[in-house]
Amino acid sequence: MHLLLHPDAPRWAVVNATGLAVARLCDGQHTIPQIAAIVAQRWSQPFERVLPDVEACVASLARAGFLERLPAPAEVVTPPPARRGWRLHLYLTESCNLRCRHCAVVEDTAGSPQLSAVVVRDLVEQAVAAGAEGIAFGGGEPFLHPDLLDLLAYAAPRVKTLLATNATLLDDAAAQTLVGLGVIVQVSLDGPDAATHDSIRGRGAFERAWRGIERLQRAGLGERLALNVTLMRPNVGRVAEIVALAEQRGVAGLRFAPLQHIGRAAARWDELAPTPDEYAVAYRFLYGYRSNDGLTISPGLLGLELDPPEDGAWCGLGHVLLVDARGDIYPCALLTAPEFRLGNVAETPLADALAFAKLAELVALCERRREEIAKCRACAWKHFCQGGCPGSVWRATGAWYATDGLCEVRRELFRELIRRQVFRFGRSPTEPTQTPVS
Repeated sequence: MHLLLHPDAPRWAVVNATGLAVARLCDGQHTIPQIAAIVAQRWSQPFERVLPDVEACVASLARAGFLERLPAPAEVVTPPPARRGWRLHLYLTESCNLRCRHCAVVEDTAGSPQLSAVVVRDLVEQAVAAGAEGIAFGGGEPFLHPDLLDLLAYAAPRVKTLLATNATLLDDAAAQTLVGLGVIVQVSLDGPDAATHDSIRGRGAFERAWRGIERLQRAGLGERLALNVTLMRPNVGRVAEIVALAEQRGVAGLRFAPLQHIGRAAARWDELAPTPDEYAVAYRFLYGYRSNDGLTISPGLLGLELDPPEDGAWCGLGHVLLVDARGDIYPCALLTAPEFRLGNVAETPLADALAFAKLAELVALCERRREEIAKCRACAWKHFCQGGCPGSVWRATGAWYATDGLCEVRRELFRELIRRQVFRFGRSPTEPTQTPVS
């Protein structure tokens, strides 16, 4: 139970957790049906059952003198659509033992912030209560957080848990703990050899990363281990060698991601960014490659989606929350500018951030891109790629209604992937799962 004290008058009221949520949403911005929709989603209850209770609660708050004006009713009440699963990303710390040339997070400043163990445990509980399907722990380098293993042990029994690390600080005991907890581990690797990887991440990083990877393999992590490669000019022409290395070393998964115009990469963009032609060569190889050793490859061309959800975008915007090491909440790792901030965990529950009108407006803006961009509007594939990644385009151009320069390679690969599916040439591990159509 919660005691409410009026800020300007000698009035009080006692409410339960649901009543407290309703009271917080009586902010002049939400109607009664909107409040009921948020409450229904938060507690996984039918909208029709929740609405009368919310109406009664609002009436009680009004009688107690807590509402300056009543939230507006709606003439037509439409139950909200079921929410897709969502994921929480936590940047535990901005500390890191490496100084990667393309890092989006770490700043070269003293006193790097980090989330406290108490805050992280509370965020785990909030995420589980709000129906999160997974939590990803990252940084900075998460192994520099003093409570990392304890926090993973708290989260892993409750929700699917992923750890992103450079693996250079990982010892045998930690590897055994990660295996025992069932954590999925993603290790950053940016080259097929020390010369390439170390030129990006620092001397000795390649050897130390592979020592950590081998510890995880010896401990039995198996299919829960994946390597993550950021494509940039020093390595974009060497993807075949990276794939071969992963196969030789018995790694289960290999994921590629394009370089983003953020953090240190933005300052070195002309030096690090591949050209569209370089990306095209790499993606043609990755989407055409078929492994004989069980390696699962995720090429990572954003917007190359054969099966996006019918009820929304393939992009996770609106279904992801990022909490940085300062506790600030953002809609994704690319949209971390002040104008996209959804609050801070000190005063904003995660469920409220998911229901924030600013987030809904941003999702609606991004969904309009395929019709607002002239090049997209005339394209037959616009409902598949949906204009590519809006955050990536915004970072690179400062505009929402632009493309990323990879339209031609997407069109080519769309046709090729569908051809393989329809004519049943066999599905490659690099292809999205898709039912052929006649």
